Amino acid sequence: MDYFFLFISFFAIIQATGSTTNEWISYGLWTSWVALFLLIFNIKFGWVNLAENLKFIPAFTLVGLHLYNMRYCQCDSNECC
Repeated sequence: MDYFFLFISFFAIIQATGSTTNEWISYGLWTSWVALFLLIFNIKFGWVNLAENLKFIPAFTLVGLHLYNMRYCQCDSNECC
């Protein structure tokens, strides 16, 4: 399930960064995705002993940034984010 979320979120971020007007949203999305990727693979391979629930922090950050981007950072008119 984690790998499926990584796969779907990767393509969602590509689409979101192409249509956003706010640069920090792009950086935030990619930073969250990389953090999620590293945490999921850390859990799988056990590089560092971390709690498994830490993966929810970047996952919920991705969701929040996507919602913010959809709500405020799309150029449908002259007013952009």
